[in-house]
Amino acid sequence: MATNGKRPRDLLAERINRLERQGGETNKRLGETNKRLDETNSRLDETNKRLDQVVAILGSIANTLAGQGRELERHSQLLQVLTERLDRFADMVIIGRTRDTERMGELEQRVGALERQVFRGVPPSSS
Repeated sequence: MATNGKRPRDLLAERINRLERQGGETNKRLGETNKRLDETNSRLDETNKRLDQVVAILGSIANTLAGQGRELERHSQLLQVLTERLDRFADMVIIGRTRDTERMGELEQRVGALERQVFRGVPPSSS
């Protein structure tokens, strides 16, 4: 059906106009989306920089803690040695005090025996 009227051309022009408007709107939305994407990428770059800083700080902290852990282990071993030495010293003091007590008992017995020998013939003085 071929018609020479303006109607089919008008429909085609309307369609072209509609498609151009839709294309314009699509381009506008695409521009807005690209702008948001650029902003998001910029924020992501900043976040990555901060994360890199955090990783560097955490690495430094981990190294410090590792060194302190080694130092703490060394001190723990020294403390163990000192504790063993103190235990041995305490044992020696206890043994010495026990021997001193035994000697004091023996000396008291000897002094008592000597006093008995000395004072057997001599009556104790009355004051």
